[in-house]
Amino acid sequence: MPISIETMPKTRRGRAKKYDFSEQMDGNPWVIVRGDDEEVANGEADFSCEVATIRAHLYRETNDKGLALRSTEVEHEGREALAFTVIDVDGVEPDVEDESSDLD
Repeated sequence: MPISIETMPKTRRGRAKKYDFSEQMDGNPWVIVRGDDEEVANGEADFSCEVATIRAHLYRETNDKGLALRSTEVEHEGREALAFTVIDVDGVEPDVEDESSDLD
């Protein structure tokens, strides 16, 4: 039997973001480092999920803002990391020394 409720429960989409890289969407190149949940909590790392997952998160966030993401998986101080920059879709892509980087 259906039950009437006063409000809809919060969904995953309504949940606060676990990672917020909005300050890094300034067109400058950035490196974010993978670690475990404890390292992220105390600022020793930037994310704890797989690199492909954080790349997808950044791609979705930039796409929602009408921007484009250029990224490549790197190693930083012996740890998995993601180097990325955000560019304006209508703008000119920055010069890149290594053309092997992924363009998402």
